[in-house]
Amino acid sequence: MAQAIVAEGSQDREIRMRFMRIDAATGELLREFWSVVEPALPEVLEGFYQHVTREPQLARMIGSEISRLKAAQEAHWARLFNGRFDHEYMQGVRKIGLIHNKIGLEPRWYIGGYNFVLSQLSTLAVRRYRWKQSRLSAVLTALNCAVLLDMDIAISVYQEAMLTERQKQQDKIAAAIGDFDGRMNIALKTIGGSAKNLQSAANALAANAEQSTQQSSAVAAASEEASANVQAVASATEQLTSSVREIGRQVTESTRMTAWRSIKPASPAPGCRAWRQRRNGSAPSSSSSTPSQAKPTCWR
Repeated sequence: MAQAIVAEGSQDREIRMRFMRIDAATGELLREFWSVVEPALPEVLEGFYQHVTREPQLARMIGSEISRLKAAQEAHWARLFNGRFDHEYMQGVRKIGLIHNKIGLEPRWYIGGYNFVLSQLSTLAVRRYRWKQSRLSAVLTALNCAVLLDMDIAISVYQEAMLTERQKQQDKIAAAIGDFDGRMNIALKTIGGSAKNLQSAANALAANAEQSTQQSSAVAAASEEASANVQAVASATEQLTSSVREIGRQVTESTRMTAWRSIKPASPAPGCRAWRQRRNGSAPSSSSSTPSQAKPTCWR
């Protein structure tokens, strides 16, 4: 795995250097020019940090780290001007790009800072080779190729870091969406089951309600019939009461008549002989027959 990564890095390095037209001759020119740059580099870096710290945002980022940053810059420029552009150099540039991305240094500030340093290095080249135009042209070409390669690698690290961060965000979003989708599926299944249960309960309730309605109708009909029966019984009872009263009256009257007849003396019936004799004031005639035979048939 490690060998594959190294091989991929070597291939990428070769492609970059070929496209930037950096070859062995470029390395020789850079090593030659380093003898001019090295003694002037502290002054160049001093001017660089004075220029950078004029920006409040950059000054806050740098803070009190100028001395440490100058030492790191000197080591970096020494690697660049050795002209080998090997794996160690590539990893050093990538590390710088990662640190810049981590602290939030935007590429525009990085490019602007390199513009300042490149201008100072070009001034040194012109001063050293002003009488050798062809050599000056070759040194400036080598210098520009090396500095732009350095910027290319560092900015590529910015891009890689940005893409990595974007991928992390997308993974988080995808995970959140997946989690939300899972929760929603569970919730929808639960709601679906609850809806079915609710529908079953509603159907059962409707059936019970219909049965209750039928029972209520039956009870109402029975109540109505019972009410009619009660009215009929009441009417019959009333008639029976009247009949009992009438029978009682007749019994009372019969009793009264019977009692009256038992205590009143017999009197002749109107129109018979005894009645006529009594009416005329003569006594009824006696007879030799028995008393029961002598009693006139018209007495009562």
